[in-house]
Amino acid sequence: MLEAIGQFGRSLKGPSPYEMSGSFLQKRKEKVMDGFKEHKESWELTGCSIMTDAWTDRKGRGVMNLVVHSAHGVLFLDSVECSGDRKDGKYIFELVDRYIEEIGEQHVVQVVTDNASVNTTAASLLTAKRPSIFWNGCAAHCLDLMLEDIGKLGPVEETIANARQVTVFLYAHTRVLDLMRKFLNRDLVRSGVTRFATAYLNLKSLLDNKKRVSKTI
Repeated sequence: MLEAIGQFGRSLKGPSPYEMSGSFLQKRKEKVMDGFKEHKESWELTGCSIMTDAWTDRKGRGVMNLVVHSAHGVLFLDSVECSGDRKDGKYIFELVDRYIEEIGEQHVVQVVTDNASVNTTAASLLTAKRPSIFWNGCAAHCLDLMLEDIGKLGPVEETIANARQVTVFLYAHTRVLDLMRKFLNRDLVRSGVTRFATAYLNLKSLLDNKKRVSKTI
């Protein structure tokens, strides 16, 4: 779009605020709704999964996103604030149950969430009301929790801490970082704060490049 504007030149007259909030917005809405129809047809044919993702924004508020996954793709449903007392099993159950009702119970195969205790409670409530729908924990989150627990074992915890110190040192000093990139021709995988798998990826990255990293240090 920007390329087309540049080719047209300075004489291009852009749409007015009235057009943007009126006819243009309406056309965009119609296009989105047409896409929604295609998703619904897919749900009716092969079924779908409701997926939730809970996170915390910069202001410390709990937010939950809900999406529907099917053979046609992923469709965003809603984003709700669920801070404090609202984020309990009963609230999550009622929220998910409302969208199951909206989509149609016969079209929903499963609900996928992380493995938090509140979701376990919500799963029990949903299974009691709608036994035909499965409630499954996210496999990636489950593996992440397993890696977190493994990382708390004495020798593993010490090894991860040492690897993190080496990586922090390399990236905290400009000259050393330049040397490392010269010898490695690439960057190391750095540990993340929220995903424990990155700690093990960091270890593997250091092991794979052990000789070159040693030359740098």
